[in-house]
Amino acid sequence: MPFVAQHRTFAGATLGAMGALVLACASTPAPPPPVVTMAPPRGEEPSAPTDLAPLRIGVYLPLSGAEATFGTETREGIDLAVERVIDSGGIRGRSIELVYADDHSLPRDASKAVLDFSKDPTLVAVLGEVASSRSKVGGIVADKNHVPMLTPASTNPDVTRVGPFVFRACFDDEAQGRAAARYLIQERRHKKIGVLLASDDLYSALLARTFREQAERLGATVFERRILTTATNFTAPLGDLQTQRPDVVYAPLYYNVMQDVFREAGALGFSGRDFFGGDGWDSDTLRKGAGATGAAFTTHWMLDIPSAENRAFVDAYRARYHRDPSSISALGYDAAALLLDAMKRASADTREAVRDALAHTRGFVGVTGTITMREDRNPEKDVFIARIEGGRFRYEGRVRSVPAN
Repeated sequence: MPFVAQHRTFAGATLGAMGALVLACASTPAPPPPVVTMAPPRGEEPSAPTDLAPLRIGVYLPLSGAEATFGTETREGIDLAVERVIDSGGIRGRSIELVYADDHSLPRDASKAVLDFSKDPTLVAVLGEVASSRSKVGGIVADKNHVPMLTPASTNPDVTRVGPFVFRACFDDEAQGRAAARYLIQERRHKKIGVLLASDDLYSALLARTFREQAERLGATVFERRILTTATNFTAPLGDLQTQRPDVVYAPLYYNVMQDVFREAGALGFSGRDFFGGDGWDSDTLRKGAGATGAAFTTHWMLDIPSAENRAFVDAYRARYHRDPSSISALGYDAAALLLDAMKRASADTREAVRDALAHTRGFVGVTGTITMREDRNPEKDVFIARIEGGRFRYEGRVRSVPAN
């Protein structure tokens, strides 16, 4: 999730326009973080002795407050991944203990949670957060104390720049913008591309910049029109774009703004197929809205990704929670699975060894794509293309997220 976390949504989440989720922060002092011990199921024999101390992982998430839905869905994915590893015998016969801390959707509580984790020498690693603003402050503390931290869903590039102990499992905003350009130019063969961006939104401006740089590098002609997220009429910029006769319009906007853009674009003669967006479109509200049919966008995950790993994940999630997973559940699942894989490969059960194993991740097959960790601790992985058809997000293809070249 970007720095402006309240602007972000994923499929299956219940955020309203501009992320105004109506959940109040607790006014009473927060209780101590719960400890959840994930032990091998009763009646099943582990593959090795279990009398060793469990491997402990700290997890800090917004389990209450304005973004509690994100935290809850991430936790569900994490728990499912841990259960899968325990069912197969754990890590060298040791159980896994998850220590959850609720940061109440507040940066100061996120920072405190990671500080508390870092003071506990029995914790070998940290998972969290989902919002970039909270992942950055938590990452600063983790890096200072040499605790490996892996964020499932924070997409702002600055998160992993705080130091060598901070990693991410999702692609970042810059990688997403480059992937969109490569897909539109190399796969769809578009040569003339309009860009509609919100100049008052960091997420939109960042994706637009990296998209334009990559598209021009690949030989496309790019022209921009800017809007404000507070605007109520987009007829003029859309009309300007229309006169340029673009092959496609790249619109890295949030879903609530795109609802109005689609409505006005249709009146001008645009169809949904004339637009391509980013993961800020990933919302039930947009896929069911008027004018979006045929539009496509880059995203982290979707229900119908054609892979055995994804089918197994969806089936397990439905069996456990009796509903479909969301993108953020899938990212939580992959983040936990990625960390556990590193812990299995680590030369020792220490923070430094786990950090080194994470850094040497190569070809990890997850439900959100195959992941190889780059030197900057950002993953090279799949960026999926979703098309809106029949009120659903349908898998169209994928492109690898790679560094700028």
